[in-house]
Amino acid sequence: MVFNTGLLRYSGVMDIDTDRATELGFALISITATTTHGMTRAWKGIDWDLLGEMYERGWIHDPAGKARSVVLTAEGQVVAERLRTVHLSSVVKLQSTIRTLEEGMWRAATRFDPEWLKRHVHTEFIEFGRSGRVYQYESLFPPKVTDFNCQLPLPNFKVSIIERTVALVTYDSHVRYGDTVESAHRASTWISNGRCWQMRMHQGTPFSPDVQAQLQ
Repeated sequence: MVFNTGLLRYSGVMDIDTDRATELGFALISITATTTHGMTRAWKGIDWDLLGEMYERGWIHDPAGKARSVVLTAEGQVVAERLRTVHLSSVVKLQSTIRTLEEGMWRAATRFDPEWLKRHVHTEFIEFGRSGRVYQYESLFPPKVTDFNCQLPLPNFKVSIIERTVALVTYDSHVRYGDTVESAHRASTWISNGRCWQMRMHQGTPFSPDVQAQLQ
């Protein structure tokens, strides 16, 4: 993808969200980035005011000069990867990412890993559990390892992308504890903090598959 100078030029005709425009602009020019001799450059064919914003934020080195490219800073390279994920990833990829994370909550290797939980559970997390109990972030630590066997892949799984940083998940869970299987309708809200996706809210409502089948 090639960006000619002035191709992405803000005309000033309407009010814009400068923060979002700067992020989108940086995500777009970073697509053209290449690294040679330890230096990462990207074409600078974009509005000069937005380039100035990127410079002020420490994402690129001074864009002034005749060069048709700008040099990304080390911080800018990290930010660029994050912004491409948030603003430019396909919906299909986002849905796949969310499904992997939601099912991670039902896999012992991740569900009882404190570091994984800290990364993927929001500090203001709240859950209205199947049992009627209310759980919050602090109640997840230290993880209480239990023996459970959840049906995977999760049945009736659906991801709705509300916007690029918010996703709603619904599905059914069937979890075996010894000779007992507990079923529930589930709903989760995931949000992106710019670095990773985190579960913000979860709810489980018990149901009987046999009764539900009779009602259908």
